Amino acid sequence: MYNQKHHKFNSFYNHKFGFHINSPRQDAIEAVFRLKPKVVKTLDFSVDFMKRIKQEIPDVFLIGRFFVYPQDFGQLSGGTAQTARQKGVEMAERILREEANKDIHHIDGKPIFDAWESLNEVFPEWTSEDTQKLFDEYQVAFGHKMHATGFEPVAFNFGQGNGRGRQWLKLYPGTLETYTYLGFHEYDWPSMSRLHNIGLSGPSEPHNLVPGAGEGRGNDGMWRCLRYRRIMNEGVRQKYGNKHTVIITECGMTQGVWGGPSKDLGPWTKELTVPTNIPGGVVPTPIPAEDYWQSLLWYNSELMKDDYVLGACLFVTGASGNPDWETFEHLGPITDRIFAFQKEVDFDDAPDPTPQPTPQPSPKPTPPQAPPPEPVPAPTAPPTPTPVPAPPPPTPSPAPVPTPEPTQPKWTYKIEIGQGLGLLVGDVGLSGERITITKPDGSREQVTSGHKPEFGVGGFETYAQTAGTYTIKFMDQSFKVPLTGQFTRIIFEPVGEPEPTLPPVAPPLPPAPPPPTPIPAPVSPPMPPTSEPESPQQKWTYKIDVGQGLGLLVGDIGLAGERITITKPDGTREQVTSGHKLEFGVGGFETYAQTAGTYTIKFMDQSFDIPLTGQFTTITFQIAELADFSAASVSRPAKAGWTGWIRNFLDHLAKFFKRR
Repeated sequence: MYNQKHHKFNSFYNHKFGFHINSPRQDAIEAVFRLKPKVVKTLDFSVDFMKRIKQEIPDVFLIGRFFVYPQDFGQLSGGTAQTARQKGVEMAERILREEANKDIHHIDGKPIFDAWESLNEVFPEWTSEDTQKLFDEYQVAFGHKMHATGFEPVAFNFGQGNGRGRQWLKLYPGTLETYTYLGFHEYDWPSMSRLHNIGLSGPSEPHNLVPGAGEGRGNDGMWRCLRYRRIMNEGVRQKYGNKHTVIITECGMTQGVWGGPSKDLGPWTKELTVPTNIPGGVVPTPIPAEDYWQSLLWYNSELMKDDYVLGACLFVTGASGNPDWETFEHLGPITDRIFAFQKEVDFDDAPDPTPQPTPQPSPKPTPPQAPPPEPVPAPTAPPTPTPVPAPPPPTPSPAPVPTPEPTQPKWTYKIEIGQGLGLLVGDVGLSGERITITKPDGSREQVTSGHKPEFGVGGFETYAQTAGTYTIKFMDQSFKVPLTGQFTRIIFEPVGEPEPTLPPVAPPLPPAPPPPTPIPAPVSPPMPPTSEPESPQQKWTYKIDVGQGLGLLVGDIGLAGERITITKPDGTREQVTSGHKLEFGVGGFETYAQTAGTYTIKFMDQSFDIPLTGQFTTITFQIAELADFSAASVSRPAKAGWTGWIRNFLDHLAKFFKRR
């Protein structure tokens, strides 16, 4: 399980699988709210989506990673400790400027994100010691800046198979003192246990054994998957005890572990790039989903043994950008298996793997020993909030429907069906009560009343897209509620109390028609319109494409680093920075646009009123004189000069080198 030392979970699963989201794809969004993972890492910072994750899963540990290229920790800027520290502060400040990190978006006084990584897979373990010490300076400066603003930094995040414990103690003393959370990437091919098992069954290598953490066979394995355990028990935990929490910030399977011509391709690829003369790496591709699932189950059984491991982010759950990432996609065959496997467990009822001894702190990093294990105290349950009666809504409502099987006191409920996503939302009139919802397929979900206050004092919400009978239990009451898969609102009340009423909801509507096939809009008037901003210097045009998918507005203004202000139909404003979504272009941007109406987009003293329908929409802006060039090209801005042009050209190239 997890020792709850640095982050408190409200409940536990029988696994530690988390999500690694590259973009807010509709299927990724649905999977998050279906599985409610305890750890989510994301390269997307859409405020609406991230806030909803935090509201729906209050105990989730949410990690962000901001993509930058090149990854300069001082080695490209003079190579001094001073420049390394400066780069660390600059990276932190760049992250803190993200819209999602602003105070106005805090939830219950806390930021949306719990933690942020800095750089990603910067170098292998054989890099010169001077370079690694430079990275230590960078990480310390980044960590201090993030801590000062209420965020946890996540250290290291090296590529798979890198690092040794004594090496880290020597080269990263500042990082180990400063950081609580340490990130690891763990992969293998064609199974996650392959190299570990080879190590266990190979010849005896006493110098590679890890007393207290290994099995004492062969070289103890733990070279690719489970590398975290080797590193942490080669002196780190002996010196620091339980100071650190491990997060597997990426994991899965890739042919790339074999090096050489082997490409970074996941289990679903049809292409085998491992050289044919390498035994053990040449297998039929794609890997069968059940074989990969068995590998993941083995990996989970090992993670559950180490209470200092928070979770493991499956790369990837919501692929975008590089087409190769689709070969790693866990949505579908793997998330479906996790859903069937997943169950909540009490701390005392958790799987009982062989416990690993808890190392005791010592004054210096001596070779790992095997001290006696310490018992881990069970977590203290959070206090139940004081019940608050729900105020009666003002309008009349239909007569209540009697409940089938409640115990004393008797309760009733009222149902209204409306438009929208297949959700079951409701109000039990009291906050802080545990609600258990059993769905038609037998899966159970637990929520806490009041987590969705927009539906009332005891508001709650769950996905209910499958027609059938849903059993709702709370406060010793039990209700069997038949649902149709449409948006449904249910209000519970004890018999004899004033009847709450609901604002009118539209009667049931037939299912919405399927979204239209993407139709590119023409460049010239009248469809789509060409707007001319109030600017005496330049005239701009835009082109619109409407397609299928989540209601997003994505686009490209052709320049990176410009502030874009988007005013939505309800008057709310969102500010983004062009280039934060490189997959849409050098000046790529993205925002939610699920409401039909006029969106006003402003940047560089330009202003455009864009009518949208609530569908996925792509908009490309161009200076009129450059309209003959492709929107994907890196155009030279009229005023930026050659320096600006080169900067934008490099930003554009970054798309093609983007790696997780």
